[in-house]
Amino acid sequence: MVLRPREGTAAEPVSLRFRIGSGPEADPQARLILYRDGRPLPEGHWDVHIQQSVDGRSRRVHAGSVETSRLVGLSLPHPSGAGWASTIPYVTADGHLALRTWNRPEHAELDTVTATSEVLTVTGTLHGADTAGRGYRLAARMRGTDSVRFHTPCRIEAGHTFTADIALHQLAGLHPGHSAVWDIHLTPHDPGRSLRPARLFGDLPDRKGIDQFPAAHLALPHGSLTVQAQLTADNNLALRTHISTRPRPAAELGGARQDSPHPAL
Repeated sequence: MVLRPREGTAAEPVSLRFRIGSGPEADPQARLILYRDGRPLPEGHWDVHIQQSVDGRSRRVHAGSVETSRLVGLSLPHPSGAGWASTIPYVTADGHLALRTWNRPEHAELDTVTATSEVLTVTGTLHGADTAGRGYRLAARMRGTDSVRFHTPCRIEAGHTFTADIALHQLAGLHPGHSAVWDIHLTPHDPGRSLRPARLFGDLPDRKGIDQFPAAHLALPHGSLTVQAQLTADNNLALRTHISTRPRPAAELGGARQDSPHPAL
């Protein structure tokens, strides 16, 4: 069996050798086990192939029943220990078997996103030995640019839980108009790795469009700002913002021209 990394996964193919017995009484089925406590695969998507050892020909594996319910009951890693690494099998749109792998030595697991009329609050837990005792701040960067971003303090409690309040007026002040997407990071105060708050625990390889969060609304002088938290294709946290405007009253437009009651001669 060969695990081939899909485009965008920085890794080399991984080969797992096995042999199927021959003869009339041989079992035509094979069982391969990827142990969770083994060396984790690099993070990304992997297509599963069967390759013949004689001529090297390979073909993708069609998926039958893929059972992932046992992943829900797994104990979560202790914040003071390792980060997060897991492998989730799934069926592709064309019926083939694939693997979604996560491998983050330091990880920020997203817990809740709550909204008020002024603030969006993000909470979660830090995992990985290098996160212990380290201070972070939440950073939001507008997608498509490296220059538009803002930071807000991040409170760390009990050494591993984080809370950050995003003031809606900060987003409004930097908003380019109409719509924008902001990628969320936790950046350490001292040199270290930036973390993407994400929902990786469980048995779902793709939570985008499944996990729903409340929207926040901020009234503006001539419209409103809507902030909607969402998960990306990698289950990372992002914010989608939209500014809607309403027509300004004529009295605010600097005095509209009025036709003269007397026709021109």
